[in-house]
Amino acid sequence: MVELAQNAADAAVAAGIEGELAVWTAPDGVHVANTGAPLTADGVASLAALRVSPKSDGAAGAVGRFGVGFAAVLTVTDHVQLRSSGGGIEFSGARSRADAGRDDVAAMRLPYALDTPPAEGFATEVVLLGADPALAGEFAAQAEDLLLDLPALVAVTVDGERTEPPGLPEGRGPHARWVRGADASRLHAPTVTDEPLTLPVRVIADLPTTPDRRRLHPDADVALAARGYAAWVAAQPDPLRLLPPRRPPAGAVDAALREAIMSELRGHPGSRGPTVRRSARIAPPCCRG
Repeated sequence: MVELAQNAADAAVAAGIEGELAVWTAPDGVHVANTGAPLTADGVASLAALRVSPKSDGAAGAVGRFGVGFAAVLTVTDHVQLRSSGGGIEFSGARSRADAGRDDVAAMRLPYALDTPPAEGFATEVVLLGADPALAGEFAAQAEDLLLDLPALVAVTVDGERTEPPGLPEGRGPHARWVRGADASRLHAPTVTDEPLTLPVRVIADLPTTPDRRRLHPDADVALAARGYAAWVAAQPDPLRLLPPRRPPAGAVDAALREAIMSELRGHPGSRGPTVRRSARIAPPCCRG
């Protein structure tokens, strides 16, 4: 679900539009369609090679279209169609094995041309043939989270039920957004990772991750996600609620981010005011908990 939503968000960015994602069930499986830029020849080559996406524009927040992550569809089916306005392809594990005459052929190694157009109003439609219809319900359950993490999307519609962003208050820095009222237990980059956090806000950061997008890349500069946080906190009516907690950090990433935030607070003009100055003394650097 996350991979397909990320592809939809990047398609919207590439086309310069507000993106929409639609999911519906049908007798042949689960359909996931999006607006935006259609599938390209480079995208097909990337899929067949199971390598990173061909996106090279370096846009902040872009996560890459049709790269290694798309193989996540194999967890629900080995027969998938990509119907696109520029021409489509199909992957079939059974057909690939039959054509190659052996059983060790990757399901997404051989792309087959497909003439079926996407559903009206969409640029690309991914058909997960034979997938469990319950997948659509999981999309619905995660729709608000996906919209929070991927602002290029303005709506997710599942079997006719439309969900729009929840409109939670947030702050923005040059490399991150901080959302109040959303689950904040994990770092999002931009979608949820396995990196635990203890901050009182969801951190959605423009930071590189490992290929599976579950962990931050070892070279990621975690402190970038703290830039601008102090200015945002100083402008809030309740800055105490936005400071790192007084308990030990949940891990190395949490520790580094909390330390960077406290360093920003100590150096920000707003920290000279009584409320923020007092809270900065109360909340020690994260490495000390």
